[in-house]
Amino acid sequence: MHINAGKTGITSIVLTMAFLGMGCREGGGTGPEIPISQLTLLISRVPPVFTVEENAQFQALVPGASGYVTDNQAATWSTTIGTITQTGLFTAPATPGTGVVRITLKSNPSVTDQRDITVVATPRILSFTATPSTIPHGGTSVLKAEFSEGSGTVDPSVGAVISGQSYPVSPQSTTTYTLKVKNAAGTEITLPVSVSLAPDGSI
Repeated sequence: MHINAGKTGITSIVLTMAFLGMGCREGGGTGPEIPISQLTLLISRVPPVFTVEENAQFQALVPGASGYVTDNQAATWSTTIGTITQTGLFTAPATPGTGVVRITLKSNPSVTDQRDITVVATPRILSFTATPSTIPHGGTSVLKAEFSEGSGTVDPSVGAVISGQSYPVSPQSTTTYTLKVKNAAGTEITLPVSVSLAPDGSI
């Protein structure tokens, strides 16, 4: 079985920290100050769903002297689900659930923003079989997959599958079919099974 946490790892969480009275000069010079009044927290993964025990590095974008800069140390990080360091490294808990990641500007604690986070289970494959595993030319084998915590597909040729249902196949040559199960966070696991063609007259 192969596990591919395709979306696991670096995830941007962009916080635009802003408030009236803190602004920037037009063109970065000595022109009139442009007031900043919007506070926005963006997560590049949409929706913000993570697999249990997944790590994701979040980023904070805060106002600087000459525009917005990435500065995770300028903010205080907190979460109601899993853990998060004060450098923005999020670790999802070992059990599924929902919670909130919150960030606060250290220089002005009244400026905060937050996002809802969902944590889902790792996909599971219970079994994937081909019956029979060897067929004569023109014969049929039945594929059956049992899985949970995700949606399943079988390649080649079969497409989307439902756990527990049977799918007949009649390959023209020995073929390896691969079951893929992916959860809402993009974590995918795979399991292959082969259907072989017997020599003519052997079965």
